[in-house]
Amino acid sequence: MTSAHPAILSDEVLSSVAAEFDTPVLVAQLDAPLHSYALLRHHLPRVTPLYAMKSLPFPPLLRALVAQGAGFDVATLGEIDMLRAASPQLNSNFNPSLYIIHSHPVKKESEIAGAIRRGVTTFVVDCVGELQKMVRFARRSSVMLRIAFASDTAMCNLSGKFGCPFAEARDLLHLARDIGVNIVGIAFHTGSQAESGRDTAAAIAAVAPLFEEFAELTTLDIGGGFPLDYAGGATAARANLDLALSALEHGSPPGPPHLYPRGGGG
Repeated sequence: MTSAHPAILSDEVLSSVAAEFDTPVLVAQLDAPLHSYALLRHHLPRVTPLYAMKSLPFPPLLRALVAQGAGFDVATLGEIDMLRAASPQLNSNFNPSLYIIHSHPVKKESEIAGAIRRGVTTFVVDCVGELQKMVRFARRSSVMLRIAFASDTAMCNLSGKFGCPFAEARDLLHLARDIGVNIVGIAFHTGSQAESGRDTAAAIAAVAPLFEEFAELTTLDIGGGFPLDYAGGATAARANLDLALSALEHGSPPGPPHLYPRGGGG
């Protein structure tokens, strides 16, 4: 494993960029996110990392991630189009139905139809209404149920915004069966920039019984939020990834074939 790359650019590099341009510019250090991708793959070997497009849809970065075999988390049709435009590989050896997940829990039916036309067929829902929207597309789509898990340590706690309460998950999974929706997995996100991986580990353990009860569940999206030090100092990222790995090995469902963590956002 290579050593961690500095999280920030040097003053000398930034000064040279400022001197060259007369307008605001975006300075992207591409090897830093690629190092983070390698870190995820090293510490979580069972997973396929997904990059959250909304965090930085920078074409050179998207192309580099495609080349590394990364998947993508999108929330709009525009993000799908941006990803396709950025990487011609998407039109050849990259299968969007396998590597792109539309993760926004709230969607218009036209959004769902548009994503399917573009080859994206996996969607996330978190309530009865959104689950019922998928009936029309049941034969052409796969659906994941997002469950809310609160975190007391995350800088950005997403449980109040997205995800059904854990107590409602079984009822929604049974409803999916009853109405013919192709439910294939569980998704959660314990919050961004968490102080510890314990929340992720606890969520993995909590959903494990659902995989035993519902044989159709084959995918677990463990979200993101793994902490990074934005100031460039020491980070506990490796220790927190190891906590998630331990939970996957000892407390996760018996070998679901698809496991996704997300980089870049919630």
